Amino acid sequence: GPSFNTGTVSSDTKYFRYLWPGANRGVRFDCNRISETGACTLDIKVNWYDQMSSTRTTLLDQAGNQIVFNNYADGETGQRFIVIHPDDILGGDVDGVLAVGNNTYFRLPLPFELELEVVTGGTAVSQVYDLSATWLP
Repeated sequence: GPSFNTGTVSSDTKYFRYLWPGANRGVRFDCNRISETGACTLDIKVNWYDQMSSTRTTLLDQAGNQIVFNNYADGETGQRFIVIHPDDILGGDVDGVLAVGNNTYFRLPLPFELELEVVTGGTAVSQVYDLSATWLP
């Protein structure tokens, strides 16, 4: 996926839309935080975005919790992913959520019109991160 450099920012929010999965039933979102300077956090959550009304709603898992990346603390870098798919890839997990290290699998029907909400926290910080979406059949 493309890389994004926030430049020097304080408390910045960006939205990246992945609107139409076509015939695909799932998605894998990847984030690779390549570098950061200053005291900087990076929080990423998945929203459902309604194009008709331009409103966003936080996407929830089966237990009613926000679908989020394992957020990056100050100084953390590296690769993390989220998979959202309706198939029972999670065995008998009752709430359809499986965390493996910094990665998370969510058993959930894939809604159309998804977006990633990317929040940078801190004062006078700079970072480079790479985001991508891979559609899954």
